Amino acid sequence: MLSTGKRRIEQLFEKSGVKAVLSTLILIIPLVLSSWVELLFIYKIILIATAASINLFVVYFACGKPKLKINEMSDVLTASLWQKERHHFRANVMLYNPQKETLSVKYLSSSMMGAVDRKLCIKSCQGCAGRAFQDKREMVVDLTEKSHRDFDIDPNYIWPDMKSILSVPIFEDDEHTKVKGVLSIDSDLPIDNTNFFDTTVISVVSVYADWLSGMIQER
Repeated sequence: MLSTGKRRIEQLFEKSGVKAVLSTLILIIPLVLSSWVELLFIYKIILIATAASINLFVVYFACGKPKLKINEMSDVLTASLWQKERHHFRANVMLYNPQKETLSVKYLSSSMMGAVDRKLCIKSCQGCAGRAFQDKREMVVDLTEKSHRDFDIDPNYIWPDMKSILSVPIFEDDEHTKVKGVLSIDSDLPIDNTNFFDTTVISVVSVYADWLSGMIQER
């Protein structure tokens, strides 16, 4: 009960409006208590009101600046790497459930909305994502040469146009010893047109995976 109440109080003080009001009170209380005998009362009121208004405005918008969401980060990733071709690429974040030993899609790019595999849940040893999770390294699969069944995945539950996929682990620690999920990008383009084997592309996707790890921890 106490922990629930404490969390509610923390959530209250995290709101940008509350932060702005408290910051403004801290600013104007000394002004109100101070004795500026050389100023007329009306000038004191104007000064305090002006200072309070400016502080309220600045703090509110500083605290209320929206953070980039994980789904939006997935769209940024595909747009930054493939730009005009980004509509051929989809990205998703699968998180590991240690109790069930599964990987489930929790976050996805807008290009994946409505797809058959938008809520995919697999065993942590299945698919390209499962291989990346188990081996703790990137995994690339050419699905024009390999089948989903080669990775113990039922193709009926997968986007039928997928021709290639890149998966990289999302690490929970800086030492990269514990994996908590997988960031995957797939495409309806042949693998030679995706640059999935390019070390630069893999490095960029891995950096995004590290960013996503931090964003997931904040939730």
